[in-house]
Amino acid sequence: MKTIHLALAFDDDYIEPGIVLMTSVLLNKADEKIHFHILDMGLSSENKKEIFEFSDCKITFHLLNDKEKIFWKILLPEIVQTERIIYLDADIVVKNSLKELWQTNLSEDYIGVVENFDRTKSFKFNSGVMLVNAQKWLEDEIPRRAMKILQEDESCEEVLNKLFEEKIRFLDLKWNFQCSPMNKIIKQPYIIHYTGGFKPWIKGFGCFNPMQKEYFKYHKLTDYAYSDYKFWQMQDKLLAFKGLFKLIKRRLI
Repeated sequence: MKTIHLALAFDDDYIEPGIVLMTSVLLNKADEKIHFHILDMGLSSENKKEIFEFSDCKITFHLLNDKEKIFWKILLPEIVQTERIIYLDADIVVKNSLKELWQTNLSEDYIGVVENFDRTKSFKFNSGVMLVNAQKWLEDEIPRRAMKILQEDESCEEVLNKLFEEKIRFLDLKWNFQCSPMNKIIKQPYIIHYTGGFKPWIKGFGCFNPMQKEYFKYHKLTDYAYSDYKFWQMQDKLLAFKGLFKLIKRRLI
């Protein structure tokens, strides 16, 4: 089995969910080898040391310059120089082997992605999970062309949507279950993506997330594990109820 090249991007503020994500990937892998490419968005030497403590995988840090920190989703194939890459946002847990996703035939398609669940946005796909045909991106000069047309009022996702047109391979929804209180479509997601503001690790919001327990399943296996999860969740719910009470009170006044 060839090595799966997995790109992650986070800074010190997201080190905890980043560690949880890496834990979930390694716990659920089959016979594949994992090579983590960490796009350093601002990691301390202490947090880098913590990441290097992972075993049964290869880890490479990519220190980004100012331009790369802004446009890294466009420049990803130039930063991580390999034929294909799986990119995952840091607010994700992986519940299954990535082997099937990695072996997806992209042919002439630039990217394998899941259709965008947020209908308020104009672009077709959610870029939190991407199987990138890096070789074709470079052959067709996607990074250069994207940078040329990028406008101040456009996001990297919008620009890539324009360039890719019909060369997008849409994946099964299980590969990017965009988790929110309203989304319960997929019963057995392979990748849970905690989009929006209801992050499972944030007190006062986590209890609203229907997949909070899935996050804690892997959180318990890290150095960030709580001594008492029931107590943490009780505080979470208490803060949530206080927030709702204040909101209702303001509306009534």
